[in-house]
Amino acid sequence: MYRICFQAGFALLVFVSACQTDLKKSPVISKTINANWTFNYLPNDAIRIDFVDTAFDDSNWQAIALPHTWSTYETTGDLHPFIANPSERDDPYWYQGWGYYRKHFSFDPSLKGKKVFVEFDAVQKYSKVYVNGKLVGDHKGGFTSFYFDISDFVRWDGDNLMVVAASNRKNDELRIAPMSGGNWDIYGGIYRDVRLVIKDKLYIPFQGSYQHEGGVYITTPLVNEQNAVAVIKTYVKNDNEQAVNCQLTTTITDPDGALLQQLKQKATILPGTLYCFEQHTDTLKNPRLWSPDSPVLVQGGHQPQPGWRRN
Repeated sequence: MYRICFQAGFALLVFVSACQTDLKKSPVISKTINANWTFNYLPNDAIRIDFVDTAFDDSNWQAIALPHTWSTYETTGDLHPFIANPSERDDPYWYQGWGYYRKHFSFDPSLKGKKVFVEFDAVQKYSKVYVNGKLVGDHKGGFTSFYFDISDFVRWDGDNLMVVAASNRKNDELRIAPMSGGNWDIYGGIYRDVRLVIKDKLYIPFQGSYQHEGGVYITTPLVNEQNAVAVIKTYVKNDNEQAVNCQLTTTITDPDGALLQQLKQKATILPGTLYCFEQHTDTLKNPRLWSPDSPVLVQGGHQPQPGWRRN
């Protein structure tokens, strides 16, 4: 579901992710996995590969929950680590090593065959992600969200292990901003939410990334007290082995839940491709404009559905 507020001159969009526990009711399961992680930090430049191994015993590691950073008194023992050592030249211990996060998880075997993604809202500042001992990928930068498709790495019939290795070195070889210039403190760690997301093989991808466009984008080329028009772009990915005839249905309701419009568009999406649906609303008469005194929101939901037939 998404929400739109119409305001003279511009539109503000907030996306709302609905968490479901039954794929029979929804094609998406989204579960925040911030609890029950273990953590350790070592000042070594090189990653400890044994920490990534599923057989490694982390029972003596610190139990933590996310969001988390090691740049705190609880980990460093310094009342304020950036006051004690504002530069990694002063004491490189907490700057030039790696923080390791380990998380066990499992799935309902009945969901086997679905797509599985892990989504990070942010990790500071360079991270590598492993699932069941194998490197899934890395991410450079601590201020942007990212995701990985881990469908080919997980086990559906047993325990799974995710390991995140994070580095907050300022003068790193990859020259990831921010470097050491200016008064900019870098709190290393997984300092925002992490989610496991399960989807059908016909799905709306993560909200854009370095790999592809994705998600839902809404613009309002016309907004005033008399009329409003919205343009909705929705990216749908087909990871099936065959082409899929897809119908995208977008429903728009007023702040009280009454139906305003329902938009439908059809397309055949080839296997392994990303398709952009572009839907234009009819003119909405006398829209209730958003303001601090009247923060009303028009709501919308969208659903890609396979299976329609061409005449």
